[in-house]
Amino acid sequence: SRAERLKPLVQLSVATLSPSKIFMLEQKGCGTDEHHYTELLIMIPDNGTASFGEMDALLEIAVRKDRHVVCSLHNQGSVIQALRKGHLFYTLHCRLENIIYDDERTSYPVATTEVLETLRHSCREKFFRLFEKPRHFYETALVLRQRQDTGITAFLLHQAAELAYRAVLQSLTGQDKKTHEIRMLKKHACRCAPQMSAVFPEDTGEDKRFLHWLDRAYLASRYEEQYPVTNNDLALLFEKVKLLHQAAREAVESTLGQL
Repeated sequence: SRAERLKPLVQLSVATLSPSKIFMLEQKGCGTDEHHYTELLIMIPDNGTASFGEMDALLEIAVRKDRHVVCSLHNQGSVIQALRKGHLFYTLHCRLENIIYDDERTSYPVATTEVLETLRHSCREKFFRLFEKPRHFYETALVLRQRQDTGITAFLLHQAAELAYRAVLQSLTGQDKKTHEIRMLKKHACRCAPQMSAVFPEDTGEDKRFLHWLDRAYLASRYEEQYPVTNNDLALLFEKVKLLHQAAREAVESTLGQL
């Protein structure tokens, strides 16, 4: 039924973008948004004439009225190469059961049982290797907390959060978003780890204040004399980072379980 409601958008995409395939994914909402949203992965052949920037602008206009629909463009040649190498995101989603448009000109590689097992092992190993750093930052913050050095403790917890997001993004999507803003990392992780987005909501003024305070911790806690850190904020941050780490582990295991 969802595919039927999106039929006008699919027809517009086919007429204007000439894609080879369109895959439809049902994704869980982020944060307190309980609505599921739909993502269309639009595969563009290598001989496309329009730039991705021009096509992105068109899609942004097309989906503007429905905030629960997201479209993303993907170069077909790069996707096929990634599938052959065993790319987790494309292997997980570029499946026959997810196709809602197909020009039937190109067949995509299908991962064998051996490839899937290798992919599970490599992604899990990569995550836990990268997750060592945020875990150590959190443990160090626990020790430093006893010395009442709240500024540096806030910085350590910021790093424990930032690097947890990046560990998940690198292991599940192959992308490393080099930003220190938790707000931006949360946005990138929404697709592959919605559990993590719920830890730092932005629904109220207090939520936004807290997230802004946390993002400032990366620099301000070390260099500004008047960076405010209250015991309540610090206690809440310890709790949230602990939940974030748990959500990160759950997101990885849940995703790998779908292979």
